[in-house]
Amino acid sequence: MSLRTDALVDLTTIFNSDDFCQVATLADASTVNVFIRPAISDEFGIENREVEITAIFTDVSSLVHGNTLTIGGIIYKIIQTPRDDGNGRATFRVSKD
Repeated sequence: MSLRTDALVDLTTIFNSDDFCQVATLADASTVNVFIRPAISDEFGIENREVEITAIFTDVSSLVHGNTLTIGGIIYKIIQTPRDDGNGRATFRVSKD
């Protein structure tokens, strides 16, 4: 196996909703496994509406600014188009709709 193949196999293990990730439902009703970094409150206790999502790039490569996804019943709007980080992952920002 090549290093790239090994890395993709590892990504599948890491992005397993049974152990590590949450399931996101895209607008077309397909689902992808994602890590979500929770919103952080500012110094005044006001919650930031933006959160960071990390996913396998090929699972989210068709998403563009303005698309939506739902995680745990919360609808998020894509505010930063996912880009491949060179290791098969994409980290991008979304905002609570």
